[in-house]
Amino acid sequence: MGVTGVNGRYTMTYDLAVSACVDRGMTIASVNDLLVARAKGYDFCGWGWTSDNKIGMVIQVAYTWCVDPIDYTTGFIWGSWITEGNVYCKTDTL
Repeated sequence: MGVTGVNGRYTMTYDLAVSACVDRGMTIASVNDLLVARAKGYDFCGWGWTSDNKIGMVIQVAYTWCVDPIDYTTGFIWGSWITEGNVYCKTDTL
């Protein structure tokens, strides 16, 4: 399985995010998919939709240009205040 962040310039609603993945022959990734990808080194500084209709990001370290180090946690960072974003898509192949 491969995960990629699709940059929508923070203009996608959830429905548009799902369509963006489908248009690329992929499906929208789950938080678990992102955590598996993160364990393999994946890192994308961008707020993106996940399959549970929530926005967040997965990064390896607290990049000062990306997220406030005070707010950084390992794993998935939720962006509960964000209403439009990018999207995380996945393929079933590596």
